[in-house]
Amino acid sequence: MEDGFIERIRLNDNKKEIHFRLTAKAQELYVLRGKLHKQEQDRYFRFLERYTSEELSFIKRFIKT
Repeated sequence: MEDGFIERIRLNDNKKEIHFRLTAKAQELYVLRGKLHKQEQDRYFRFLERYTSEELSFIKRFIKT
């Protein structure tokens, strides 16, 4: 809340409950994080495409043990 990512809300008809929601600033950050995640995922898959299925199977077995 101090950084402006979350805001506190009280409903007009219910002063007891407090609700929280993301601000527009936080929503932009969330979208950006999703784009960066997608870029890293694509980069990871491009990296794995260099290997044959046999090599990937070996790597998988190696990591599991």
